[in-house]
Amino acid sequence: MTLPQGFSIHRSSSDGPRVVFDQTGYGTDDRSAGRSIFYADLSDGTLRMLATAAGGASAWTPVISGKNVAWVEWRYADNVHFKGELTWRIMTLRLPDGSPHELAAGVNRRLEGGQGVPPLLSIDGEELAYTTESPTDSSPLGWKIVVRDVVGGRETRSLQTGLSVYSMALSGGHVAYSEGLVDQAGDFKYRTRLMFWKQGTTTAAKVADDAFEVAFRGSLLAWVGDELSSQGQVGLAQRPRIFVASTDDLKPRPAGHEVDGVVDWGGLWPAAGDGYATWADNQDTPSHPDPSGDHLVIWDTRTSRAYQIEPTAGLDLSGVGNGWLVWHSEWEPVPAWFGVPLAAITMPASP
Repeated sequence: MTLPQGFSIHRSSSDGPRVVFDQTGYGTDDRSAGRSIFYADLSDGTLRMLATAAGGASAWTPVISGKNVAWVEWRYADNVHFKGELTWRIMTLRLPDGSPHELAAGVNRRLEGGQGVPPLLSIDGEELAYTTESPTDSSPLGWKIVVRDVVGGRETRSLQTGLSVYSMALSGGHVAYSEGLVDQAGDFKYRTRLMFWKQGTTTAAKVADDAFEVAFRGSLLAWVGDELSSQGQVGLAQRPRIFVASTDDLKPRPAGHEVDGVVDWGGLWPAAGDGYATWADNQDTPSHPDPSGDHLVIWDTRTSRAYQIEPTAGLDLSGVGNGWLVWHSEWEPVPAWFGVPLAAITMPASP
């Protein structure tokens, strides 16, 4: 499924062949970019705009599960220069023809790089988890993870975090999230760690250090680990590697190749579902030039092996679950979504 020329995706979420995504551009000179949520069904090739934020606000990081879609709408106190505290609201919509309605709202006042920080979202069935700024005396960088019923809006539980949340994922009532210290001037997090909040408990357990983006579905956790970035406090990916763990034991193990900077720069943007983890693998190195950009890699819990799926040139984001593998290519001149049933994929005999 092709997208308009020049359309740049920011983040996406998938459920089977259905994908929701937003657009980069909010805060630039293009005042129309980054203000709408889009929905695609790769099984029938349909694409439509689901919603547009009112009053010049951003529409941000949509998530989908079953018939439920949620996203964040937000604006800065100075929405001309895109600075200051951030006023937000969580919006939800029921597919196929429901109207958007507000589930929660608030203001995040702590500034990072001169800007307030938007909430994070994750959805699973009829539950939605989101973050809201929640500093305390003992946790001045803390946030609160709130879980609500999507339909009724009732808050079912919450957790105060020790540090600032970087990434978060909800599945089966449990929440996995990464958190870390904050360089407020440089606008990045460091000395991060992966935490797991099991349903029915009031505290979270540490799974691993130096974690950034997190994916979680079923019993499989997948995340980006980058010790050099986390401990070096540089604010940029250095040697990002994909790790996985089962919720049965929460023991980390590498899924992607060891990053050497010679053949492989590392893995980014993990997704998880149906016992698989997927990610974008960057192999364009000085000694191993690969002008086709990142490629799609899928890791299988049954074999504990990672396989490269082709053709997937120009890949940036992917999703897996409910019987489908989907991915987005930013390959010029036309960006596009692709999808295939998992049953149609023949894994190679060797990785």
